[in-house]
Amino acid sequence: MTALFTNTNIGTISINNCTRGISLSYSGSASSNAGTIHIGNTGNISAYGIFQENNADLTNTGFPLY
Repeated sequence: MTALFTNTNIGTISINNCTRGISLSYSGSASSNAGTIHIGNTGNISAYGIFQENNADLTNTGFPLY
């Protein structure tokens, strides 16, 4: 099952069948990109927590869940 919701303001939220998990990203150029949150194989929540990439405030910062 795949659900895809697209909005020019909030970006794209895609939920895939436990393959990639939840990906939240914003459209626009690199300079205006608000970052991407990956939950799943690209950022295993059990091992790495939740990561937000390409954001000056949270670059390479994880929030591990125990």
